[in-house]
Amino acid sequence: MIHVFRRLLGGGDPLPKVIEIIQQLLPRGSNPGTHGKIDKCPEWAPDLFGVVATLAELSGAYAEPRFTAGWDITAYHYKSPYLDSVEKAAKTWNLTAKPSDDAQRLWEELLTKGDVELGDDEPPAPDWRLTTMHLLAIADEASAGVGFSPKPDRYFATCVYKQHLVLLEHEVAKKPGKAKLELPHLPVSICKMISDVQLCVQPKTNTPQVGCTLRSLTHHLALLPAKGTVASSWLFAYPDEEQVSDLRPLNVLLVPYPYAVRGQDFVPVQDLNKPTSCYFAVEPNWLGNGHSRVDPEQIASFIGTLITAAEREVGTIHAVVFPEGALIDSLARKVARLLAPIAPKLELFIAGTVSDLSVAAEVGAVSDESPVATAPAAVRYLPRNKAYTCRLYKGELLKEWDQSKHHRWCLESSQIPRYHLGHTLDPGHKWWEKIDVEDRTCVFTLVRPGASLAVLVCEDLARFDPVLPLINSIGPSLVIALLMDGPQLERRWPGRYATVLADDPGSSVLTLTCIGMIRRSAPQGQVPQKKIALWKEPGGSAQELQLGNDDLALALTLNPTAVEQFTMDRRSDHSGTRQFRLTAAYNVRVPKEELPGWLALD
Repeated sequence: MIHVFRRLLGGGDPLPKVIEIIQQLLPRGSNPGTHGKIDKCPEWAPDLFGVVATLAELSGAYAEPRFTAGWDITAYHYKSPYLDSVEKAAKTWNLTAKPSDDAQRLWEELLTKGDVELGDDEPPAPDWRLTTMHLLAIADEASAGVGFSPKPDRYFATCVYKQHLVLLEHEVAKKPGKAKLELPHLPVSICKMISDVQLCVQPKTNTPQVGCTLRSLTHHLALLPAKGTVASSWLFAYPDEEQVSDLRPLNVLLVPYPYAVRGQDFVPVQDLNKPTSCYFAVEPNWLGNGHSRVDPEQIASFIGTLITAAEREVGTIHAVVFPEGALIDSLARKVARLLAPIAPKLELFIAGTVSDLSVAAEVGAVSDESPVATAPAAVRYLPRNKAYTCRLYKGELLKEWDQSKHHRWCLESSQIPRYHLGHTLDPGHKWWEKIDVEDRTCVFTLVRPGASLAVLVCEDLARFDPVLPLINSIGPSLVIALLMDGPQLERRWPGRYATVLADDPGSSVLTLTCIGMIRRSAPQGQVPQKKIALWKEPGGSAQELQLGNDDLALALTLNPTAVEQFTMDRRSDHSGTRQFRLTAAYNVRVPKEELPGWLALD
């Protein structure tokens, strides 16, 4: 990478020196209260990691033969003595909550070699790369369990257990009697001394077992771009002291609502400044209009009926998922609150939502604090397509958040007749989804000890920038993609992109669409295949999940399986990784006489 920089600079301009990068990342010093001094190794391992991982990434050092040629017994660096030294230094760090003497010595050694340019790797220039890679491994190993409420096992001492649990303070920082938050950049970064406008560091779930990247070198920490590119959040789920086993299943209820989507639900919107530019809005008329809108109590009651029917077969339902655009913002929030007492064992409620101008004031889409508050209300209101997620625990709502879609849907000339929309949208134009894509975020949350979840909306699964680099780096155990799409077939685009994530970083992927769009995509006169979901897990074949004619939902059992992963420098995670396996799928049916009329099943 650094050679590319040199070419871009014309070949003769000097490149940054190692010490300049360190000083840039640690302008306030390596530790709190050091007032700009960097002579001491950072005491918070993610800070050390942020520095050395940046050096390794900019220089591409990790790809050198001495770090990759395991067949060369003489030159290969990652031998048993190296692994022993890394584990010893990490253990000391965890026992004392301070860097070991070896880590301090290596840090001082790196500083003495700091006058070397990043691209100068030829003798007699001092070799700072071995030192950097060694510190990177120590920082990663010393951070084992960070972000996951680690139990004090293996070699975690009580003091380090509490040090790692400082992350939990972000969830309860506003409660009386709590200590001052020690990590100032939460939830977007777990660094103390490195600003989140330079880079971010987050906990990590999966280590890619293929390829040769910086991601392949870490089990526990992920190096991410600055928050201005796309802001990540790492959110805890709920206290896990009552969990009997961290391998207990996750039962998920998929509700492919709406069951009918009309052509009039796609509303054309013209660009007044450029008549050739066409936009469309999705109006959720399946929820009714105005005074006839479906009440949240009705939706919550319907979900409760589905949960009851599903639990007769699979036991406790832990999560309920609706596809892209199924609900309106305000309705989703109200439904979540109503579901809490109805289903006290429910842990997650996830729904694709769309904005509604009639409820904009209610959901806070337009406020005096908005950056565009001086504009007329009709201009200020910018609709969004979101994934709404709510965490529930023992019948109470713990936390809720939105994640906006990062890319607009583009309906091209071939798609308009496929979805039978030619009477609404002119197939002679491209039609872009009318949504706001500003303030890009990606949220990761824990769903089981050692297992994390990320939710994407439709195109975000297929477009690499800006969110997929975060997915690849953190490697969530489970990715749920909410779609407004046709049948979920392995050969179609969701199957292709799900396979990519299952291979690298090793995430299990679940896609979900609605019956309404499956019906619209069926050729005229043909019976649609109700393949509402697609499942792809690491090392397994893609599975197309189908409903029968009278089925309304699908209940899945996902088992978090312990697997052992290795970094590129041969460090084991001691089977600490959890990968979800699909072990059961059950179609949920409710007697027709118990179904509400607003469902619009036909």
